Amino acid sequence: MAGAASTAPTHASSGEIGVKPEPFTGDRTKSRRFKTRILMFLRANSIKYSTDAAKMSLLLDLCQGEVGGSWSELRSLEILEDDDAVAASTANYVAKFPDWNSLLTRFEKDFAPLDPTPAARATLDQLKMGDAPGHGLHHGV
Repeated sequence: MAGAASTAPTHASSGEIGVKPEPFTGDRTKSRRFKTRILMFLRANSIKYSTDAAKMSLLLDLCQGEVGGSWSELRSLEILEDDDAVAASTANYVAKFPDWNSLLTRFEKDFAPLDPTPAARATLDQLKMGDAPGHGLHHGV
């Protein structure tokens, strides 16, 4: 059908399905959205990002800016230290980030909203505005 929007997943030139999430700059109010988008992107691209290392690299690459980039750099250095210690067979060494889930858990801990109540209230207010006369999808119906 000419002019109809396609509902098929998009493929980037890299062979990825969908669009990578926008970089995360460290804004705690946007951390949940970023986490959800990166998890869905990884789900759609499970073959390309099949290893913990690939998933971890993607997350760290998408954390940018002053806060997000600093966090990424620190975690990257810790991961490299883990790799060095494991390669050197350091006895009794416990890796800080042995897998994807450990890094994701640290992301959640470090960037959780300080008080989720205002964020939830703002979301509810936006949803309510969509139902108000003159706003949202119902306008003019």
